[in-house]
Amino acid sequence: MAQKLDFQVMATTLMGAVEESITVFLKAKPDKNADIVTKVLYAQDKLNVSTYAEFVDGSYIAVIYFYHNQRDLNANRICGMLIVYVSTAAINYLVKGFGYKNATEAGVEMSEDAVGELCNNIAGIFKRDLKGLGYPEMEISTPLKFKGFSGGLDFPKGQKKFHRLTAHVWGQTIILDVIFNF
Repeated sequence: MAQKLDFQVMATTLMGAVEESITVFLKAKPDKNADIVTKVLYAQDKLNVSTYAEFVDGSYIAVIYFYHNQRDLNANRICGMLIVYVSTAAINYLVKGFGYKNATEAGVEMSEDAVGELCNNIAGIFKRDLKGLGYPEMEISTPLKFKGFSGGLDFPKGQKKFHRLTAHVWGQTIILDVIFNF
């Protein structure tokens, strides 16, 4: 039986993964420490994600699913998910790391890919660090990528809450939601 992933372990491990992604993958320095809060999950059958309330200029979204093992991945039995939201203002900084001047030059597809790569990097570090703490190694999906809004996503059933981490880099905010059913 898998070891229960409690909030403190998840929060600390995720915060470390985000900080490592910012400093190593993005080659940037966090403006300040990330913070994490627990929120109520109102979804019933499917999860709609957007950041219209947080980012007035819109956002790019990437989602990665976690699975206990390859068999669960093949059967789409989700045990967790990570959602990364990057504002349109912050995407300009992100795509510069891929050699573009700004998001307009990069285009929507490349901007989505950049957020997908960031999400994949954070998920990979999170997975690695949990394994290092003695949790079983999980499988992760390839990132799903969206501009602005995604409706009808699967999510770990039975969850009544999720955790929102807010990171600060380039004078901008990057938001991450994590939902686990361990």
